[in-house]
Amino acid sequence: MTENAVIDRRPARPSTRGVALLGRMQRRTDRFRAWVIIVASVAVASALPLWRLDVDTGSKVTLSCMHLATGACVIAAQFAARRAASAGGPR
Repeated sequence: MTENAVIDRRPARPSTRGVALLGRMQRRTDRFRAWVIIVASVAVASALPLWRLDVDTGSKVTLSCMHLATGACVIAAQFAARRAASAGGPR
């Protein structure tokens, strides 16, 4: 029995690529911008499979908007936390 038969490495590939992409983006841009790009990408990528569901279009639009709104809230919260930290703490 070979090692590949026992250990499936496919699930680790996207994670490894994501970490490599994050490292590359952090070297080229500031960390917050890299983080925002990744959060926005995940929000969009998580909304795309919803369009293959066998439900009406209104439900697809609503679910997609919920995914995108969640990503926007996460980005806004991180921005507010960074602003509070740079001003010396929460107000």
